[in-house]
Amino acid sequence: MQELSIGNTQLEQALLRLHTAFLGRVVSFNETAGTASVQPLTLSKPMGSAAVKQPLLQNIPVLWNARYKLRYMNPPYCKARCSEGSITGNLTAEKHITMAPLGAGDLVLCVTCERDITAARRGRSEVPALGHHQQKDSLVVGVLV
Repeated sequence: MQELSIGNTQLEQALLRLHTAFLGRVVSFNETAGTASVQPLTLSKPMGSAAVKQPLLQNIPVLWNARYKLRYMNPPYCKARCSEGSITGNLTAEKHITMAPLGAGDLVLCVTCERDITAARRGRSEVPALGHHQQKDSLVVGVLV
């Protein structure tokens, strides 16, 4: 029975290193490069150890649809925001849509790719490096407003 317990512990440890999706907080956003530095909000707790903060992820690609936050605003507020540089468009006579760039402090949804994305980001198809579901191979796919 002891062998089964050891096997379960090893399996649980392996699953802790398998990342699929997570919520994070943007530390910085490079609009020109389309990348962000993201701090995962989840803690990692190896068996028998204290919970630790996950490392900061840098140069994470941000999908086009996640580069701006969309909000519905009443027209007087939109006019005030326009002077500060936000983009607005008419939705109806009563409301507007306001687009503001992603920024530090925003909460985002990140999805972790199955394999290394280094070559794919450069448009090449190559055999990926060893490893699966590593957080460095994540993409920002959405903004939580």
